[in-house]
Amino acid sequence: MGDAKEKRRHHLRVPVLQEERQIIERQAKQAGMSVARYLREVGQGYPINGIVDDEQVRELARINGDLGRLGGLLKLWLT
Repeated sequence: MGDAKEKRRHHLRVPVLQEERQIIERQAKQAGMSVARYLREVGQGYPINGIVDDEQVRELARINGDLGRLGGLLKLWLT
């Protein structure tokens, strides 16, 4: 891998079908990456970790907090 300050100057052109393009763009979006970064990382064999799981974990944590507050209100109402 090059120096962190080195600018990428070389481009690769890969012909794809419209369906393949849509799939690649969708997968890059699900991973939270640009298409270029996604293809660079896949091409170098790096594992792709999507952001969907992180978003779902945050949503579950928010719901858990809401349930805790609701339980507290119910306990207060019952006393």
